[in-house]
This record gives sequence, structure tokens and C-alpha cells, in this order.
Amino acid sequence: MLSNSSGFYSYAIFEHLKEWPAFNIPQIRIVYKLRKDKFHYMAVADDRQRLMPLPDDRLPGRGEELVPPEAVLLVNPVEPEFTGEVDDKYQYSSENINLKVHGWISTESETNPATGFWVIIPSNEFRSGGLVKQNLTSHVGPISLAMFLSAHYAGEDIVLKLQPNEPWKKVFGPTFVYLNTLLDGNEDPLELWEDAKYQMNKEVQSWPYDFPASDDFQKPNQRGSVCGTLLVRDRCVSDECIIAQGAYIGLAPPGDVGSWQRECKVFSKNEYVPCECMGRLYIIYSPQREVKVLDDINGHQVAAGKRLESYDEQLMFIIPVNDCYNVLSIKTV
Repeated sequence: MLSNSSGFYSYAIFEHLKEWPAFNIPQIRIVYKLRKDKFHYMAVADDRQRLMPLPDDRLPGRGEELVPPEAVLLVNPVEPEFTGEVDDKYQYSSENINLKVHGWISTESETNPATGFWVIIPSNEFRSGGLVKQNLTSHVGPISLAMFLSAHYAGEDIVLKLQPNEPWKKVFGPTFVYLNTLLDGNEDPLELWEDAKYQMNKEVQSWPYDFPASDDFQKPNQRGSVCGTLLVRDRCVSDECIIAQGAYIGLAPPGDVGSWQRECKVFSKNEYVPCECMGRLYIIYSPQREVKVLDDINGHQVAAGKRLESYDEQLMFIIPVNDCYNVLSIKTV
């Protein structure tokens, strides 16, 4: 916790010593379980927020389990307005690129003003799967999740597999739990969501943090930066090179073409020194959608989700990084 901060930060350090046996980790997350009598309104995005059923509505007698079992048909919910709905936590999944803040607003009463509980994820650098990998957010419980690693929507390829004689360490987080409340009983409780988005932007702009006590978390003065321009030549549109507006540009350890899609051990102390991205450069490792390898340019991995077109938002340019650089100029056609 920091002074004058309305919330708390959490991070985890996972380590596998060389002498330890092999094992797999399919999922890493922080789970927050709130009081079901207090928090009823959930918000994941501007257009994905609503009053939610109670966890009791999923129990036998009030709900009928479907396939998969996470989906439950509400047949006799406590609040009749939910009758006939299907509750399923996967309905509220979001792509990492948009999964920066989500949470709950408590029910307002005469003695207790509305309060917001928000999970803020300021960076994607410690999450596996890349910017378009989907992850769980909040769901009936009421529960909110900070997902770091998950095989959901990806399968076995993204499970973290640690081998014998393999030393490994990785910092997950920090993430921020932000708490806010209304001072005036006449205010709209949805102002708490707007305030949470404002706080999320502040956390994103503050990344990488300089306050974690662990030496395993690289502070801003221990990181390098990457800048440059990615140009695309698409003769169907222009004879001149055009800027790849909307493209994702990322850093990844050296490896086989496409290995960045499955990598989930990066940023471990023994393998890779992270670099801070600037401007329109984004760290990306493994997209949830299937991609087609187009070319291998000077050892750089280049992939696209469909036929390469100008301004194609699925264009991905992956730069192998062996160390931490102060400046790396990129100009590829």
C-alpha cells in the first residue's frame, strides 16, 4: 500500500530452482470474492455493464446446469427479472488489449454510499497470450479476477511447462485494486466507473512502477526503450511505402518463427531483460487468434491474421531481443 492511495497493489514472484522436478502451471491469477449482499452491479466496459444475478441463482432448484457446466439456465432466480437468462462467466471475457479495468459497484443505502471495487491491470508485459488473447474478468459471485496466465481460449500450447534443471523466475504484476465511493448521495453511482477509468489511465501512464521493493522487478532506470517506424509496401494500394497504422509491434526472445505465440516464461530474471516500449510500440507475445506466417525478414518474425493489407490491425511485427537496448531503430519494408 502507498500513502494517499485509495487501494492496494499486489504482485507475485514465481520461481523454479534448477534442482526442482518438472511441473506444469496452466493458470495463474488473483481472485477477489466480494460480499454478495453488497455488490450487485458489474462493469467490464462502457457497453458491458449491468445488474447481476446472485450466486444462489446458480444452485439446484434455482438454476439448471448446461454444457459447459459454467453455463447455468436461471429458472427460479431470487430476482424474477433474471428468469430465462443463461449465466456464464465466459460471456464477460475480454481481449487483453481492452482488459485494463473491471469490477463492481455496491448497492447504495441511507447509511452506506455506493462504493466501487476495481481491478486495474496497468500493463500486458507480465500476461501471456498477447494483446488479442481473451481472459476472464468479473462474474457472478461476486468475483473479480486479475489473470496472469490462462489456457482458456488457447489450450495446451500456452501452459507453462517447466523442465528438470531449468531455473526460472518471473514477476506477475503489480496490479492495483482501486476503491472509490460517492461523497454526495445525489450523484449517479455510474460516476464510480468513470472515475475508475480515469484512475486506470493514471496507472498505465505510471508504468513501469518505481516502488516495488523486490529486486526482481525491473525499475524504470533498469530498462531500455525501443522506437522506430514500421513501413509496409502494399502495391495494391500505393507504390510508396505506407506507415503500418494500427499494427502491433512487440519484443520477444529469439526463437523459431511463431515461438512468440506460445512463450509464457519471458521477463524471468535468468532469461530476458524487459524493454520499455514507447510511442506506438506494444509488447505482444501470443495472439488468441490463429495467425499465418508471411515471411522471415532478417531473423525477425512477421505474421498477420489475414491477407496483408494496409492499415490491417492484425499485422504483427515481432523483434527478437537478446538484451536491453537504449535505442533500437526500426525501419523495415
